[in-house]
Amino acid sequence: MKMPNKIILLLLCVLSFAPAASTRKASIRDKEGLFEAMSVGDQEKVENLRATGSPPLRVVAEAVAPRMRFDLDKSDKKVADCLRYAEVDNRAPTVAFICHALKAGNSFLRGDISAWAVQLKELRKDSEANGLDGLLDAINDVPDYTQWTKIAVHDHLSIGARPILISFKHTAKHENFTADGGIFFDARVNGRAILLGFDTGAIISLLDKGDANKAGMELTRNWLQDGGLQITAGRFSLGTARDMSFGDVVLKNWPVSVGDRAGLGVLGLEAISRMGPLLLSYDGVHLLSEIQSTALACQRDIDVSSGLTGLPARLRFPVIIDGTAQFAVLDTGQTAALAKVDGTDAEMTNTTTMSVQRAGGLSIEETVGQRSVSLIAGPVHTTMVMTIYKDYKSDYSYALGADFLKYADIFLDFSSRKACILPKNTKLVQ
Repeated sequence: MKMPNKIILLLLCVLSFAPAASTRKASIRDKEGLFEAMSVGDQEKVENLRATGSPPLRVVAEAVAPRMRFDLDKSDKKVADCLRYAEVDNRAPTVAFICHALKAGNSFLRGDISAWAVQLKELRKDSEANGLDGLLDAINDVPDYTQWTKIAVHDHLSIGARPILISFKHTAKHENFTADGGIFFDARVNGRAILLGFDTGAIISLLDKGDANKAGMELTRNWLQDGGLQITAGRFSLGTARDMSFGDVVLKNWPVSVGDRAGLGVLGLEAISRMGPLLLSYDGVHLLSEIQSTALACQRDIDVSSGLTGLPARLRFPVIIDGTAQFAVLDTGQTAALAKVDGTDAEMTNTTTMSVQRAGGLSIEETVGQRSVSLIAGPVHTTMVMTIYKDYKSDYSYALGADFLKYADIFLDFSSRKACILPKNTKLVQ
């Protein structure tokens, strides 16, 4: 799955300012790599910049660090500190811009599209008035924020008595294609039966336009350029599902992206992150009871990378590939157990043409490279074939896909901000 690396192109940071006497315009560059570190999930570098950076850098890094652990309340408090600092510092326009954008991004990660749009609409207006036009590329997720300022909040989710098992299928048929591989489950949208993918690589849930129309959803155009996903699926709209249900999980008045050619729909991180403790396996997702979650004793802090305004957002794990430490995105919307998305010509010597699955099960024929590598990921110590894609522009290099769940189970709990790779067939207490 691919997406242009927006955040690195933004070149945003708070280290280098050249305020002019009359306009106080700022020259900004990511000299110390804070925002690149945020976009790739490098918590160690952010912590180092919190300790050793210049005062304006430290105050922004203080707000970035808790967001990377999905502690959005703490990040908001640090944003408030950042804005107070900006009031008295001569670099106020730039520091304030960055902190306001961070706060808006926190709103998006909470699922509050309306607050996100209101905050960015006002930030764009104020920045234009204060001569900070050079910063506006950082907040261009949609053409016009005004039309999104009254969208329902992603908070109408109810779950029945835990534990709950939602079983997965691995073959899916849509009107125009069949997906072989991946993880899919039965759901209902506005009472209509539909098969959805369980996609940890998607920031927001997705439906195909045809399915959305059949479900009677009203759509609004000019939504995110790629729907918060990483696929080529035509134009995107935003719709609201009156109800979306699967198992004993019910989502009410739930905003979702709608793609003209999206294929099967997917459940994205904005929903997955609100489902409490869960154990993800190849056969299904277990929504855990408190006793089960406590017994697993996962102590690893969750690692979420994101752009300044919350997009894109990705769940990351440390891995070791051929002896070199790396980060890998957990992207169950693509099939390959391990994929490299920024391959070079030299890595494409052993190639094959294969059907590559995108979000929503949509498959395209693509020439990919293949290489046998050693992988260490949590308890997984194995040799496997890595799929290599060439010339994808992305903010990450490696991804763990749905087939990785043939090697391990994964514990996720955004509420306690913990995430662990666990042994395959992890036993759960009853």
